[in-house]
Amino acid sequence: MTPKAQIDHGLTVVNGNWGATSLSGIDGVLRSVYVVLTEAFGKMPDELIQVSTWALDNPRTIYDIRPYKIYLSVHDTYWSQYVYQFAHELCHVLTRFDRFKGHKHKWFEETLCELASLFALHRLAERWVEAPRTQSTRHRSSLRITRRMRRIAKGTTPCHRTAPFRRGSEVTSRLWKLIAMIETASTSWR
Repeated sequence: MTPKAQIDHGLTVVNGNWGATSLSGIDGVLRSVYVVLTEAFGKMPDELIQVSTWALDNPRTIYDIRPYKIYLSVHDTYWSQYVYQFAHELCHVLTRFDRFKGHKHKWFEETLCELASLFALHRLAERWVEAPRTQSTRHRSSLRITRRMRRIAKGTTPCHRTAPFRRGSEVTSRLWKLIAMIETASTSWR
């Protein structure tokens, strides 16, 4: 049987190749994200969630089995990336994305989930300054998350799925191409 760290409210982190970090560290970060987003959404997920690591580039939520399976592609102590990826995938669960497969407005859901990631980064940066996960990580974690948020906002750090848009007219062109691609591929998206 695989050892697991049980997180409140039906969330489980599966022990795996997370790299140079502890399962309890991941547990603490994901628990924080879970609390922030469920408070913001005003509801809990409708099913249990299992979180695992995997070697592919993009995080993923598997929705056709229960409990939900969320796979993150982050390792070691990149806490801001844990927050960013898990918040995005948890947003899909909270918006009940699996109930509406194949719609042409998948781009809107993806946008909402990217926003949920930024929201979680911002909220946790604030909370960890006031009440850190541990005293030794208080300042360091908050500063790293704040720096990552600023780089994303400036467009100098890519989000976990696509490269950032550049300023100017290229933004509009790339955005509409991306929307068209997502609408066309919406039946196989995820």
